Order: sequence, then structure tokens, then C-alpha cells
Amino acid sequence: MDNKHALWYRQPADCWQRALPLGNGCMGAMVYGGIEKEVIELSECTFVSGEASIHNSQPGAPAAYRAARDALIQRDYKRGNEDAQGYIGEKHNYGTNLPVGRLVLDFGSLPVISGYSRSLDIGSALSQVEFSSRGNTQSRDACISNPNQVLVMRLRGGIGRLGFTTKFDSETPFTTDYDGDLLVTALAHESVHSDGITGVALHLRARVI
Repeated sequence: MDNKHALWYRQPADCWQRALPLGNGCMGAMVYGGIEKEVIELSECTFVSGEASIHNSQPGAPAAYRAARDALIQRDYKRGNEDAQGYIGEKHNYGTNLPVGRLVLDFGSLPVISGYSRSLDIGSALSQVEFSSRGNTQSRDACISNPNQVLVMRLRGGIGRLGFTTKFDSETPFTTDYDGDLLVTALAHESVHSDGITGVALHLRARVI
């Protein structure tokens, strides 16, 4: 690859840390670049468990925050640390941002794979996967649009038909439906940082064109 502003690899990612990241400041995706099964880990900045509460903050915390911030700006780290002590928020039902889940594209058996590569162009924020199966080149390009707030993946299969099945999976509660699109309702519920029954609902629509 000639582009010096690209990350590229000769094998699919085998864990989240090795997948290639896409995002627009609100939506995010980690693309694994699998051959027979493409996995896209999804995130969204408002997918948060728990609930807002005035009981999460300590009395005097706003003033202590401002004092600690001023001390840190002045590089007085000792005073900044001292100003912040005793004002750490209460856990209660504060919650946390959670992974949305995984969109999985299953292409079935693809024999005799050669010429595999996956890459992320830093300049264009475009993820690409390309390989050949018995001489038939397949490619997958993915990006996340900021103006349209949508993740787009273009699949090209060269000669012949390109077939796959799509499913959604998540550690958080979710339901799926179908009206020509795959419809998902996911709930940001977890019991480590919150009570396990409160959190926002997220609606996801996956469409094949």
C-alpha cells in the first residue's frame, strides 16, 4: 500500500484491540475485517446506563472542581489533588456508557482465500477489506458519516452473486424485528455501575440496498 497515512494488516483482527476504529464523535464502530464472518462492534455516546440524580455529587463539589482545575492549570499538582480529595462522586445509580453490541455479516463458506488485506486510511477515515476467493475478488469499504449519522458499508463481490445473512448480538438486553430492515431495540441496562433496570433505550435500523 502506497498511502503512508494508512494502517494495514494481512490478517483479520482476533480481538477488539486489533480491530480498526471508525467514528464521527457520536457513533463508533470497530471493524474486525473477518473473511467468512464480518463483525462490527458498535458504540454510541448516549447509550448510558443508570439515571441522573442530585445525590451523585458531594456538597461543595462544584467549587472544589474549579479550585482543583485552576491548580492543575498552574501545574500545582499537589494542591490540585488535595482540592479534589473528599469530593469524589457517590456511585449510587450513576451508570456508565456501554457498548451497543455487534452487527455480524455471515457470508458462509468462502474457499481458497488469497491476497487478503485490511486497512484504515487515516485521511479519509475509510476502512477497507479485500481478498480473493478462487480468483473472485471481494471487497468491503466502511465509513461513518457525520452529517448523516449513519454507518455505511459497501460490499463488492466481483463475478457472481454476493450473499450473506445479518444478525445483531449484545450483552445488554435487546429485541429484534424485521420490516424489510433489521430493527433492533437495545437497553443500556447493567448491574456493575447501576441498578440493572434503568438506562436509555437505543433504536438501530440496518438496511441492505
